[in-house]
Amino acid sequence: MVKSQVIVVAGANGQLGALLVESLLDRADAENKAILVRCLVRDGRGRDPILKGFKRSNPDEVEIVEVDYDTESDVERALSGAHCVVSVLQGLRGVVVGVQETMLKCAIKCKVRRFIPSDFSIDFTRFPDGYNRNLDWRREFHSIADKMITDAKADMDFTSIYNGAFMELLGGAFLVRYKQKEIAYFGSSTHKMDFTTYKNTADYTAAVCMDTGRTPKCLHIAGSQTSPKELQEIASSVTGVRHRLVWMMVPYWLLLVIIWVLRVMIPYDEEDVTPIWQKFQYAYCFKFIQPEMLDNSRYKNITWTQPAEVILEAHVEVDGYEPDKKDK
Repeated sequence: MVKSQVIVVAGANGQLGALLVESLLDRADAENKAILVRCLVRDGRGRDPILKGFKRSNPDEVEIVEVDYDTESDVERALSGAHCVVSVLQGLRGVVVGVQETMLKCAIKCKVRRFIPSDFSIDFTRFPDGYNRNLDWRREFHSIADKMITDAKADMDFTSIYNGAFMELLGGAFLVRYKQKEIAYFGSSTHKMDFTTYKNTADYTAAVCMDTGRTPKCLHIAGSQTSPKELQEIASSVTGVRHRLVWMMVPYWLLLVIIWVLRVMIPYDEEDVTPIWQKFQYAYCFKFIQPEMLDNSRYKNITWTQPAEVILEAHVEVDGYEPDKKDK
C-alpha cells in the first residue's frame, strides 16, 4: 500500500484555507497521488460545514483535527508525520508571530520537510519596517524562523508565496469604482501591480505543498501584472462603458500623513485585523513594489484568471445586466 503524503493546513476553515484543501484533493486526484489533508481548526470549530463536506466526499483523504495552538504538545501531535505544513492563519501579532512560531518549533521537532507561512500578499521583503503593521509582523516572524531553522540545523524548506493583491479586491471597489465608472489610483497610472485570485493562489500553493523536490525561500506569482491605465482599458472594453482614470490627488507623502491621522485620531477596534488606516497602508506599500520575474510556470495545469473576468462579474452585480444584454 502506497503511503499517503500528509499535508497539514492550519486555518483550513477560512476562505483561502478551504480553497487550498479543495486544490490539494483535486491535484492529488489529477496526478493519481495518495494524499492525506489534515485540516487544523481551533478547538470547538471542527463542525465547519465546508470541511465536513470534504470529509464526507473524501473520507480516506481528509482529517479534521481540533487543536489548541497555545499547547505545544497538542500542536506537535497535529503535525506528526507531515511532509508539509502550510499556514493560512489570519490575525494579529499573537497569531502571525506567536502561533506560527509554535507551529514552526513543532514542525522542526517532527522533521517536517516544508513550512509555508501565511505570507500571501505583496513581497514585504522589498521595503523597510514601519510602513505596514500587518506585514511588519510577518517580517518579524521571518527573522525568528530563520534563527530557529539555523540553530536547529533543520533540513527544512521555509517557502513564502507572494501573490500580490487578491484579484477579487477588484470586484470590491479597490481601484475600480463601478457605480462611478472610474479607476481611482495613487501614484502613477502606469505602475503595474500583481493580482492573483484566491483560487489560483490555492492551486499554486497546493502544488508547492506536494512538491517532492526542494523549494526556494520565496516564490512570486500573479494572474496578471496590470496598471491602473490598463485596468481602465479592460473595464471599458468588457463593460462597454467608458471608465475614467482618476488620480486621487494625494501624493504618497500626504498619504502617510492621512494614515497617521486615521490611526491616532480616530478610534478603532484593536482586534480588527484591517482597520481603515491599515487598508491605506497597503495602498501606500504598492509604491515599493516593482513587477517581479514570476514563478507561475514552475507548476503546470493552473489556468490563471485575468482581471477582465473579475471586473465583468462585479459590473453585472452592480448594474444588473451583462453589457451585450442591455436594452437599447
